[in-house]
This record gives sequence, structure tokens and C-alpha cells, in this order.
Amino acid sequence: MQLTKITFQAIKNNEAIYTGEFTTLHPENKRKIANSINKALLYKGLTKKAGDFDDIQYEVITNS
Repeated sequence: MQLTKITFQAIKNNEAIYTGEFTTLHPENKRKIANSINKALLYKGLTKKAGDFDDIQYEVITNS
């Protein structure tokens, strides 16, 4: 198994307000990716319910 890097951005008014990254063994599992992103945003005190961001975009970066 290989670690895969995921980079993500929390978007508000078409601007990235937070950018982060993490690694995962399961880049195909969208639920695990979503959970990891949500945990990272919560750690930074950002929540969608509070209106801190409008959208999340992420990119899977594989090492070839």
C-alpha cells in the first residue's frame, strides 16, 4: 500500500480561506477523505454550519 497526499481548500466567496493537506492509504474512499477534511477544519475552528465556508475542494496527488 502506498500513501497518497490529499490537498484541500475551504472556499468562501470564491476565495480559499484555508488550505491543508494530509495523507491517506485509501484515496478512493470519499467518506474517509470527507471525515479527514472535516476533522482538520474543526481543529482550525471552521464549520459549515456557522457559515465559515461555502464549499470544499480537494485534489488527490498520487506518487508515480
